Order: sequence, then C-alpha cells, then structure tokens
Amino acid sequence: GVAIAIVGSGLAGLSLARGLCREGRKNLGVPVQVTVFERSKELDPGALRHLALCGAGLEAVESFGFADSELAKDEVDWIFRADLLHWLAQPLGRRLHLGRHLVGICESPVGSGQLWCDFQTHHGCQCREGPF
Repeated sequence: GVAIAIVGSGLAGLSLARGLCREGRKNLGVPVQVTVFERSKELDPGALRHLALCGAGLEAVESFGFADSELAKDEVDWIFRADLLHWLAQPLGRRLHLGRHLVGICESPVGSGQLWCDFQTHHGCQCREGPF
C-alpha cells in the first residue's frame, strides 16, 4: 500500500485527505492510508467563520458527497467553516493527529525513499511518524 502524510488540517489539507481516502485505491490500484498532522490542538476555523459556496467551490464539495450529508441544505450557498472541516475529517478517524508541529523530515535509511516526519507535540515531547 501507500502511506501518505499531509501536514495541515485546513480546507486544502482535509480536502486532499478526503479525496485520497475516497479515490486513492481506485486510482492508484493499491490501498492508501492517509494521515493528517495539525499543529493546533483542534480543528480551527480561523478568522473566516462562514464560507460562501458557489460555482467551482460548490462543485468541489458536492463531488465529495457533501450534498448527501446532514450539513447540506436545500440550496447550499454558505456553510460554517468549522462544520465543513469536521465533515471533511470524518473518514480519517484516528489518523487525524492534532497538536503536532512538524520540525523535520528525514529519509531513513538513506536512499530507501521512506520518509519519516519529526514532530513536537503540544506537551513539548518529540515524536517520529512514518514511514511515508
């Protein structure tokens, strides 16, 4: 299989993760395990609390099955960003690691093509995740 690490649980990171979870095996021909790492201790919507959904943005979330979710309205034109982040993260389950600050990436053993990610947790501990 293929192990993929995504650093950042914003809209881009979680959209990529959801798409890979959904389409990865079909398109790559092998099982795909996606893990997302986020510095914040929670999925944070940031300053932008509402998102307008129209055109390509609406098509993008609909392609992930959003229209069938409990968050969809009859005519979706906006959504709370926090709700969308949580919905995008659902397929990850325990593979969403919050409170992990990326501090380095290394290949081990050298020349293997296996990447390991070094993180500092919100408790100040160092940890290594991989291989990816």
